[in-house]
Amino acid sequence: MVSLDFRRCDGPLLRAIRSGSWVLLDELNLANQSVLEGLNAVLDHRAEVFIPELGATFRCAPGFRLFAAQNPVQEVREMLLCHVMVPGADVMLLVQWLRWWAAQPET
Repeated sequence: MVSLDFRRCDGPLLRAIRSGSWVLLDELNLANQSVLEGLNAVLDHRAEVFIPELGATFRCAPGFRLFAAQNPVQEVREMLLCHVMVPGADVMLLVQWLRWWAAQPET
């Protein structure tokens, strides 16, 4: 008879947070609302994530960066907009800049 042992291991996001690596979350607009809410603390001044299943909070290590991409609802001059989120950064300012940049005429 074969014995199967299960164990928990860190996923890509938690590994990146703990090691200070970069991570890309593709098609983030398709994520559940609870996932997006869970990322709030990673992207704001707290720069941490709480994992309820572990009952633990993990601080973002220096150098950690989260890149999020989504397919736009409407094509913006046939370009895919990528949002670069830096923990503690002014996210609204970044989004406004991306909107301004997307509206610029091609040269």
